[in-house]
Amino acid sequence: MTRKKALWGVLLMFLLYSAYQLVALSNLVMQNVSRKQQHVVLFISIMLVYGLGSILLQHLRPLWMKQLWHIFHVILIPTLLVLGLADWWMGGLPKGWRHFAQSVGETLVSPVLFTGIVLLQYAFAKMQPDA
Repeated sequence: MTRKKALWGVLLMFLLYSAYQLVALSNLVMQNVSRKQQHVVLFISIMLVYGLGSILLQHLRPLWMKQLWHIFHVILIPTLLVLGLADWWMGGLPKGWRHFAQSVGETLVSPVLFTGIVLLQYAFAKMQPDA
């Protein structure tokens, strides 16, 4: 991944995260929105971040870093879906589970994982001898 592409990726991830924070978590916008609609907004935000990250990390080397991105999302997105569906059908989750789901959702939307992978990629590139 080129430095320019990585910087654009981090910037785009930050903008998506900021948009999510400003719109989805703003009390002015979300105070009259049902919990189901909040779940949908979070899911769409997560899928946008996942899709963008997948496109930007397409040619990343070493391959295990790209796989880390996918594994992280493939495990946590279904977990959130199960918790969200349980919340819908049960009329609410216990406080501990709700806090866990909020933390996972926030982590998946934030630019932290993408930025960490990009920084790891640069650290590994510096350790590789020039061919």
